Amino acid sequence: MGLKILILAAHCGCVATACDPSKSPTFDEYCQSSSYPKSLSYSSDCGVWWWHGGSDARLSALQACQNSGRSGCTTYDDNGAKCTTTTTTTTAAAAAAASPACPAKVQSGDSSVSCDSYCKASAEGGHAFAAGQMMMDDTCRCRYITSGSNCESGYAESYQMDKDLICYYDKCMVSPTCPVKVHSGDSSVSCNSYCTGTAKGGHAFEAGQMMGDHPGDACRCRYSTSGSKSNCESGYADSYQMGADVLCYYDSCSVQER
Repeated sequence: MGLKILILAAHCGCVATACDPSKSPTFDEYCQSSSYPKSLSYSSDCGVWWWHGGSDARLSALQACQNSGRSGCTTYDDNGAKCTTTTTTTTAAAAAAASPACPAKVQSGDSSVSCDSYCKASAEGGHAFAAGQMMMDDTCRCRYITSGSNCESGYAESYQMDKDLICYYDKCMVSPTCPVKVHSGDSSVSCNSYCTGTAKGGHAFEAGQMMGDHPGDACRCRYSTSGSKSNCESGYADSYQMGADVLCYYDSCSVQER
C-alpha cells in the first residue's frame, strides 16, 4: 500500500546546485500539481527535495526525505503557499467542475475503495485505468500508465516515470450528502421539495426526483433552458432535448443511511 501511494503522489528532485528549493524543477512540478493537501520538504544541504500529495502530506514528505539518507530534513511549503501567482496551477476543484456526477456506487469516505473499483472498470481512449483515488473527498481521479510522453486529451495531471507516463483523469464528482430532510422511499416528495428551493448557476430548479431508494442514491434536480445541452451549466448528469428547450439534470446530493 505504501508503494502504491508513493507512485501516485510522492516525487523527488535530486542534486541541487543552490540551496533554494523554489528554484528547483521539483518545486515547479509541486506548484503545478492539483493534489491537495500537499507538502514539500528538503534536506539541510539541499541535496534532495521531496513532495507528497494526499492524506498526511506533510508527514509523508518529511519521511521520504529522511529515508533518502540526508540530514536536517524540514518542511518548505504546505498546500502551495509559496507558489507564485504566475505559476500555472490547476486545482482539483477546477478540474472537477467539468466532471460528470459519479454513479451512486462511488462514495467518499471509504479510503478510495469504490473509486478504485469504478476506475478499474472504465477506460480513457482505449487505455484501461489501473487505479483510482478520491481527491478532496469529492472527485474520483483515475490513472493509467503508458509509454511515451503523451496522455489522451482532458487529463488533469501527468507524471513522467522513467520511460513511462502516468496519466490522471478526474472522471466524476461525488454528490454532497443531502440534508436530513431529504429521504429515499417517499416517492421523491422530499427530493422535489429540496430541489425547488435551490438553483444552479442562476437557474432555479423546477423539480427533483430520487434516482433510487438505497443509501448513496442521488436526488436529481432539473431545470429547463433554451438551446441545446451546451447551454447547461457544467457538471450536469444528464440532459434531454425537448423542442427548442433542453432539460438539464444535476445530481445535487446523495442520501446517506441515517
